[in-house]
Amino acid sequence: MIATSVRMRLAKGAGSRPRPSLLLVVLAVAVTLLTLVPVAFVVVSAVATDPSTVASLVFRPRVGELLLNTALLVGLAVPGACALGVACAWAVVRTDVPGRRLLAVLFATPLAIPAFVASYGWASVVPSLSGLTGAVLISVLAYFPLVYLPVAAVLRRLDPVHEETARSLGRGPLRAFVEVSLPQVRLPLLGGALLVGLHLLAEYGAFAMLRFDTFTTAIYQAWHAQDPTDPIAAHMANVRGQEATPERATDDYVTREFDDFAEQFDDVLVNKLGYRAPALIEGALERMGLLERRELTVLDAGCGTGL
Repeated sequence: MIATSVRMRLAKGAGSRPRPSLLLVVLAVAVTLLTLVPVAFVVVSAVATDPSTVASLVFRPRVGELLLNTALLVGLAVPGACALGVACAWAVVRTDVPGRRLLAVLFATPLAIPAFVASYGWASVVPSLSGLTGAVLISVLAYFPLVYLPVAAVLRRLDPVHEETARSLGRGPLRAFVEVSLPQVRLPLLGGALLVGLHLLAEYGAFAMLRFDTFTTAIYQAWHAQDPTDPIAAHMANVRGQEATPERATDDYVTREFDDFAEQFDDVLVNKLGYRAPALIEGALERMGLLERRELTVLDAGCGTGL
């Protein structure tokens, strides 16, 4: 009787979920609305523009070219990153390959290297690397950890006995993994694939280095064409210019960067980077017995940064 009552209570609560708090709902809605601001701006701008102008901008060969490039990039790089990510996860979790612990860390290190840095390195080593081939290669190598990490985490929680049973029935290691374990990691696999696709749609620098045009690179080109005097747009255009890259950034770009960073400079320097050079100098002078002497000349060599 008691066991039946317990089972009834468990069954009753199995399908129920706690209701989210009002504060959590408000915060979620607020964040969602903020993320939709750029989309709303585009929609309002399109509605306010003459339909014939919108049609002439959208239905033109250049847009079709960019759409094809972007679709090919996503269609090739996302499956490639998924395949490589799952293979790496299987190697470090389900095999006894030597150095598995080291490999588990190394497979995640591409996330610490920005994609445009990896693109610059590959383009320097292999100057002929460009176009769709180079973009797919860089994308797969840069973003496969977004698939590898969640898939490996789920694999570690799965009991390998099911794979062992499949192998005892004549399945090979790879076939046993594909038929038994792969279906159980489809959610982290799909989640990782979504992240890779979103990164590809937003990436600029890596594809600019490889002279591969997508919608993102075209947006920067249009920005620079619309306002050639904007130092940020001009700097980004120089990154992918067909001519040699300038030896240094323009004075206007440097000025804009310093001015934009000025308000948060002190906070970043002291609170985030732990800057305490004055305290260290004071301690050194005190140990040398020079602190009480008011005859020292102090030189600010911070090049205008206040250091």
